[in-house]
Amino acid sequence: MDYCVYFELNTVRFNKCLKQPFHILDEDLTMIKITKELINSDVDLEEELTEYWPSLESFDQFGLGYAILKNEKVISACYSCCVNGDRHEIYIATFDQNVRNRGLATILGQQYIKECLEKGFGVYWTTDESNEASKRVAEKIGFDYSHRVTSIEFAF
Repeated sequence: MDYCVYFELNTVRFNKCLKQPFHILDEDLTMIKITKELINSDVDLEEELTEYWPSLESFDQFGLGYAILKNEKVISACYSCCVNGDRHEIYIATFDQNVRNRGLATILGQQYIKECLEKGFGVYWTTDESNEASKRVAEKIGFDYSHRVTSIEFAF
């Protein structure tokens, strides 16, 4: 048993965060919007998305996201892992452990949130209470702690 913690986006803090100096992508990295073509060309991304979405078509219709590529390969991605009406849950995954702690989650999260806000979507973040790195990123990009709930996983 663990706890799942919920964070709600504080748009005032998020907008202040955008005004701070931000990480710049190394010249060998590129950020692009997640499309069906990108998903179909990257096995890691496809496996990641189909863990949360019943089909790539449903993600394409309801979700949104961005990915960072190095040499045409997705190394990190930020996307909607759950959508309920106009509320999107943000999820960030890093596939290449060598690029952790370089600000990629921050850059991806900011771009994802900007698009959500432009489209009128609400954004929230959940993570395991024990995931300190995830909680730090959430707070860094403008989320405020909301509440926690008991989380129990069952093996099938």
